[in-house]
Amino acid sequence: RVKLRLRGEGAHHHHQYNPSVRLNLQKDKSIDLMSHINLTKPEDAYQISNYYNDLLADKINLINAKTKMVNLIINKVPFGIYHMHHRKDENLLRANNRLPGPIFILNHKVNENWSINSFEIKGEQKIFDNKKLLSNLIEQISITDNNKIKDIWKITHKDKFAKFFALMNLIGNVNVDNSHNFVLYFDPSTGKFEP
Repeated sequence: RVKLRLRGEGAHHHHQYNPSVRLNLQKDKSIDLMSHINLTKPEDAYQISNYYNDLLADKINLINAKTKMVNLIINKVPFGIYHMHHRKDENLLRANNRLPGPIFILNHKVNENWSINSFEIKGEQKIFDNKKLLSNLIEQISITDNNKIKDIWKITHKDKFAKFFALMNLIGNVNVDNSHNFVLYFDPSTGKFEP
């Protein structure tokens, strides 16, 4: 027995016959370290693009949803192949064997500069002053002085960002950009942000 609701903001997620859904499991239950499970209808004809993105991210040691292909059946009604993946919260960190830390999820209007209010904060919210961390990052990103721009690498994981942007370009990802679905994790062990 689970609670089920629709999820996602785009029209793709609200397809009449194959909507994306979120399952909320009972508190003492979980599946693959997930108490909230996202089930998303594949966006591509081959039904593998998003799955393969996560598979490649895993191979280069980037935090990623541990996506599985599943056959979705609700109340004995088959809905076809779906991607089962983590919600962007502490379950995602657990599945990636990462320390608890804050997760910053960007979803804001296109062509606007980032602000603290551009992000939803999930994960660990008691250890750090998360708004201060985010404010510092936004301030560093906004610097145009070439002599100071290298300071961004003091608070961001250079190698992981290089891998992330290389992967996004390689796979032609259009689902993550500078206005939505961009997720940052602050790693307490390094004191740095990573994608």
